[in-house]
Amino acid sequence: MTDGRPGITEIPGGPAIRRAALRDLEAIVAIHREGFAGYRSSLLGVTFLNTIIGWFITSPEAAALVVFHDDRPAGFVYGAPTGYAGRLNRFVLPTAALSLLRRPWLLFHPEILKGIPAKARLLAGPRRSDHGAAPGRAVFSLVGIGVASAFRGLGLAGRLMTAFEEEARRMGFEKLRLSVKRNNQAAINAYLKAGWVREERESSSDLWVYVRDLAPRTGEAGMSFPQV
Repeated sequence: MTDGRPGITEIPGGPAIRRAALRDLEAIVAIHREGFAGYRSSLLGVTFLNTIIGWFITSPEAAALVVFHDDRPAGFVYGAPTGYAGRLNRFVLPTAALSLLRRPWLLFHPEILKGIPAKARLLAGPRRSDHGAAPGRAVFSLVGIGVASAFRGLGLAGRLMTAFEEEARRMGFEKLRLSVKRNNQAAINAYLKAGWVREERESSSDLWVYVRDLAPRTGEAGMSFPQV
């Protein structure tokens, strides 16, 4: 990575989107905290968010994009191939433990409590030395997406989802997956509008799972985003 300002890709008819860099981390974390206040990751604090989102920015298996409006970071999207969760949780475990030591009352918070069993299963699972299944035979997960409140209503979330699809397709994946809280109707409406379909199978009692097949692009080349 370099410290200079990276090139920015102008999507025809849309905003500027590029691959996220660590220098974008502060802005992305601020947007995340604004949009996901009360969620487990936000409750654990800024240092925890820096660690977890930083992993998506720097990991060679992941993808993180940032969208600009008026030359300001206005939103983000990031994800990784399914199977990433165990590796990510082992990476962030020390930071999560320190966050809980500093905020012991969170051990009794419902959001924290309901996530402990799943995290324990992931941490106890087998370690894998690879970066997940081979592209084209695996599913790419959309893990986080958010737009700053000052820039909502401009269609940036839809642009980010389209860019994320293009990036996953460029990386060789054929299907996308995400999970969303059942009561997050605004997000669900956006996913349905973008062509996502709900799976019958549920990941948990308060989450829906949505998937989207990535049809191979024929003819013209797809978008690419500068690596920074």
